[in-house]
Amino acid sequence: MGGLMGCTHPVLGRPVMLGASVTCGAGAGGALTVDAGVAYSAVVKARHAVAVNCADEGVFMDPLASLHEQAEMAAAHDPTIVIAVDWLFWPVHQSMSSTLAPEERSATRLKSVDAALVELDRFECAVVVGDVPHMKGAAGGVLREAHDPGEGVRAEANARLAAWSAARPNRFVLPIAMIVDAVNTGAPLDIAGFHYGAGECARFVQRDGLHVTSEALALIVCASIDLLEHAGVVEPGLRETDLAHIAVLIQREALAAKDRARPGLLEAFSLSSMYDRCRSELEANDEAGAARTLERLLNRLESFDRNPRGDGDHAVGIGLSLLGLATIGDEFSMIREVFTKHWKRLEPGALADHPNPWRFELWLEYSDQAKRGVEEQTVDALAALRADRGAWQDPFGAMIWGAARFLADERSLARCFPDAHEAYGYAHTLATRDAEWAQKDVARGVYAQLVRARAGWEFLRYVQSRTQAGLPDVTCAFLERARADGFGDAIDAAERENENENENKNKRRLR
Repeated sequence: MGGLMGCTHPVLGRPVMLGASVTCGAGAGGALTVDAGVAYSAVVKARHAVAVNCADEGVFMDPLASLHEQAEMAAAHDPTIVIAVDWLFWPVHQSMSSTLAPEERSATRLKSVDAALVELDRFECAVVVGDVPHMKGAAGGVLREAHDPGEGVRAEANARLAAWSAARPNRFVLPIAMIVDAVNTGAPLDIAGFHYGAGECARFVQRDGLHVTSEALALIVCASIDLLEHAGVVEPGLRETDLAHIAVLIQREALAAKDRARPGLLEAFSLSSMYDRCRSELEANDEAGAARTLERLLNRLESFDRNPRGDGDHAVGIGLSLLGLATIGDEFSMIREVFTKHWKRLEPGALADHPNPWRFELWLEYSDQAKRGVEEQTVDALAALRADRGAWQDPFGAMIWGAARFLADERSLARCFPDAHEAYGYAHTLATRDAEWAQKDVARGVYAQLVRARAGWEFLRYVQSRTQAGLPDVTCAFLERARADGFGDAIDAAERENENENENKNKRRLR
């Protein structure tokens, strides 16, 4: 139904989604991205265009600037309906310095609420806005103490939203707070014709306590259309009412959205051109120009659901030789700032239950590029996730292993993989690849020895990391297992290389 076949519905026909990571569907669809637009197409039976999702996962970095940009972008699409589920969340929960007086922090948050609502006044169409919930399940995780507005500010923000809606036609308040209260308390919930028994609403929220599941997104869209039905804005019967059928439709719509987001060969050439331009501007000492080009490049990369150089093409990593930018040196601080900004923007989605693999890989890469404390924060976040959620799932474990070997310091690998048995599987996979490459005709002589040593380093690096991290020593058992699996020569080569390196270091000290 998400096409332009004939006339679209006068109200539901041109939907636009605004907001933050919930609207973006962070972690909601597992291997498939399920955002509010996908949920809309699965729920709404009326003829409509593909939903335009202008939401931004990085709203928390600068709420008012992001919301302004989203509203401007949305207005250009001339929508017939706007759904803004988490529009007010970050204006209320924006991080505030503890040096500010409490009343100043509260006033700033409420002023931001007023400004966010003004942004919506540009739309003459129906606008559905979610109220502000108490996301206590995310406290101490994604939401820190600096984000907590307090119950008084939340209540006042919702009062201002209600007054704003009551004073204007075609403005509707979506009871997100009521849904979240049912999650928090385990109470039953009746909404949009659906009944959930005691404790059943717990499945609406992911383990991080902040992001929602695909079922919750579908329910939110159903509740939005239900508001319009009760107000007489749309006729009844234009939405699905069977949750099981909606779940099937969500999968279909998510696949269709993935196909629409598939980058083509021309996209790859365009991105490569931007990359080349960025390098040229750096060589010409035009750092500001390079930063602007890099900003456009990263924005485009993040718009894809997959690697623009092909699925499963891990050999190209980020796909556009972004690794080359790691060699630019610390003197280009503006470039580091761009990578840091985009790392922060992707962080909420990366820490969700089921991140988009492509954007998760970008998040790890940005961390490596940004340096300056960002690597440490990334490792801290990954170690906390591993402690909270257990062993890594494919394909994320392999990505994290590849990144953690070089992020921050020597402790990182063991901190992200504290279980030696789990770690052995990743070390074995990469060591096998290196050992096979060392046997190829193209890998001869000294180069073959280096590749063989690299296979051994997969095992040595891990046991050394455990020592640095202060974890129990598993060196003997770990390396004996690797030798039994045929990696004895590789480990010996790596140990000789290590000894030579140590000798060279000692010689340099004596000079």
